[in-house]
Amino acid sequence: MVEEKLISQYNEAKLQIFRLHNIWLQARIYREAGKLEKLRWVLDSAKLELNTDAVRLDKEGSTFLSDLKAIEEEIKKTVDGKDPAQTYNKLIEKEIILRNIQEEAGKGGKLRYEDDEGM
Repeated sequence: MVEEKLISQYNEAKLQIFRLHNIWLQARIYREAGKLEKLRWVLDSAKLELNTDAVRLDKEGSTFLSDLKAIEEEIKKTVDGKDPAQTYNKLIEKEIILRNIQEEAGKGGKLRYEDDEGM
């Protein structure tokens, strides 16, 4: 008897993109208002959303997980040092890493060649 393999008929990626969109909007609001602790928590939400992708991409040769770990250690040091400007810059670096994970995972912008008529 052949065992049938179950496959998902539901694709979570689209919903994850919507959640990430909302996270980036919230991050922007907190960043522009200077609410760094709230920004830190929101970026952690993005990390949770993108963790599975980061693990997969690291297996393919990326260094996203170690990059995140390193920047989080730096953020912790700046928070303990009470230097808001330094904390802000490190949080920006973390957001850039997270956005790069999203892009590399194929959940960011859709690119096409300029002369490509079909979308």
